[in-house]
Amino acid sequence: MIGWPTRRLAGAVLAGVSWFILLCLVLPLVLVRSRFIGQELVVALFLSPLVLPTIVIGAAILQCASALGFARTYAAMLVGHIVLVLP
Repeated sequence: MIGWPTRRLAGAVLAGVSWFILLCLVLPLVLVRSRFIGQELVVALFLSPLVLPTIVIGAAILQCASALGFARTYAAMLVGHIVLVLP
């Protein structure tokens, strides 16, 4: 029998992968087929994790989540997973 922590982790992974797939399918189409104000900023935002080491990004996410008060929650894990796997 699978315990609730394992199910919760599986749910977080599934949600992160779902968002990742959605963003990776839709975002390139929007960036290539349309022009909008701030497009360069969006491209730089999504390419920035390629420049920074993963551990620095993880530390920054933890610090921001702590400042906002949701450091050890499902939402923080989901946001961190999406940010780290997005590019």
